[in-house]
Amino acid sequence: MKALLTLTLLAQGALASQLPYQGSELDISQQGLSWQGKTLVKGAVDPVNLSQDGALLMAVDKADQQLRLWQGAKEVFSAPVTDRVVEAVCSYQSPRDGSLHLFILDDRGSGEEWLVKTSHWLKAPKRLRTLNIPYKSTACATDSASESLFISEDDQALWRYSAELEAEPKRQLLDAAAPFGALSGETKALAVRPDGLLVRLGTHSLDLYPNATRPKAPEQGTQRLTLSKPGAELLAVNGDSANLGGTVQALPKLAVSHYQAPVIAEVQAISQTLPADRIGDAMDDPAIWVNHQHPEQSRVLGTDKRGALEVYDLNGKRLQRLAVGRVNNVDVRQGFRLGGKTVDIATASHRDHNAISVFAIAPDSGDVSLLGEVPTPLKDIYGLCMYQPQGQLQVFVNDKNGRVLQYRLDDNQGAIKGTLVRDFRVNTQPEGCVADDKRGRFFLGEEDVGIWAFNADDTQAPAGTLIAKVGPMLHADVEGLALWQGQRPILVASSQGNDSYVAYSALPPYQLLGRFRIGLNSEAGIDGTSETDGIDITSLALGKAYPQGLLAVQDGRKRLPEQGQNFKLVPFDAVLKLLQQ
Repeated sequence: MKALLTLTLLAQGALASQLPYQGSELDISQQGLSWQGKTLVKGAVDPVNLSQDGALLMAVDKADQQLRLWQGAKEVFSAPVTDRVVEAVCSYQSPRDGSLHLFILDDRGSGEEWLVKTSHWLKAPKRLRTLNIPYKSTACATDSASESLFISEDDQALWRYSAELEAEPKRQLLDAAAPFGALSGETKALAVRPDGLLVRLGTHSLDLYPNATRPKAPEQGTQRLTLSKPGAELLAVNGDSANLGGTVQALPKLAVSHYQAPVIAEVQAISQTLPADRIGDAMDDPAIWVNHQHPEQSRVLGTDKRGALEVYDLNGKRLQRLAVGRVNNVDVRQGFRLGGKTVDIATASHRDHNAISVFAIAPDSGDVSLLGEVPTPLKDIYGLCMYQPQGQLQVFVNDKNGRVLQYRLDDNQGAIKGTLVRDFRVNTQPEGCVADDKRGRFFLGEEDVGIWAFNADDTQAPAGTLIAKVGPMLHADVEGLALWQGQRPILVASSQGNDSYVAYSALPPYQLLGRFRIGLNSEAGIDGTSETDGIDITSLALGKAYPQGLLAVQDGRKRLPEQGQNFKLVPFDAVLKLLQQ
């Protein structure tokens, strides 16, 4: 019989009696799987596991490779595993949206993440991503509070991964075989107690890791306590006792330092643009152009920093690709007189030429065409945003060294002329910026520092005020900035370091309003967003789908399915509701 480490039996005291599955009632053999005398599967099952809360039983029927899930004696979900031999399976309930996921691992260095439940059980799993895992992975367990996935690498190592779909795909070594650690024997099973204690059943020992569910290992290294287990194949831990080969001994009282990941409320995208044609860092910054005659026919411009400006409709269809070179940030203003005609203007920071690329947008159709360039003295041009004071059109651009230039754009007999009107700097690298045309303010993100507010008037001294610092709410890098120009204007920043967005009042004293993430929209098949660079917002209604405006954001890791980066489109009324504005 293969060892089964049941989380229900790792529960402490009264909690253990409240959970549906008790170890003495689970019968696992070559003849089948039974619970409380009821046969759940006839024939061999392998692997078998329980959810962290002990309420869900998982097993793979070896006869037909069907993965089955039960709550009590009721089978609630089943699906065939067709493309791998399952070595380990574990469930994960996301604290972000409550959805239930399965991690399905083989022993050949690969695994899958399935979505199986949202507000209801799905008829068939949604395969979210492929996992690159250690060769000969033998067991797994999850911890919802710390958003952790633990995977054992045979008798060699024990790893912690980020379990969240949109989290950075990194791993942390918890323990290893000699000479790098004290791990001994093959890992037979893993489980995480509700208090965050990670328990590993090895060939010869029971190992306890009290601080494994912290996001970072303690300075002294991962603590580990071993209870010897000579030759036992079945482990049962009931309350605070461990049955090791027939000998019951009390588990030691451990000071468990458990980590609770902050829960950040989520909104969902209802549309997304066509992804980049290659995996990797490509798409960067969106800008929204509003069709005032037919708002539902508005456009989203987006930079592909490998070499083009792209134009999409609100369904995400690519309408144009202008292969103009490596443009990084883009912005739009409307109603500019050029050559005796009124046109709309987009500008972009051109990294190949260290220049400002200028585009005309046809007011009736939204078609985009290149007008020309404004050269700059910058050595490594980076961020850009536009400003439209009364009777003028201006552009702010910045350099990675902290320098910020402000240009005025003028009509030069049907061509664009740029005139430098102000030159100032911040101490370290900036990028994202946005200008408030109505109130004459300029907001600039200094990536590792925070958000600055300046007077946008080029005749005034550029004395900035740091209105939001990098810290517990706003995580570096500070990337995209955008304004919602409603009755009470809102400044939104991309908090790239924790895949979230932070909202502030755009009026002094720039009060913090809250933060949010963009999560999985499983019904529409649209993943959430992570590692966001640029963002843009309009407060104007763009048809029935966007009654209070649109938030467009770059998605740094497209997950469903795994493809090149793209832009996600979110109704801003969902953000307002979340912020209670």
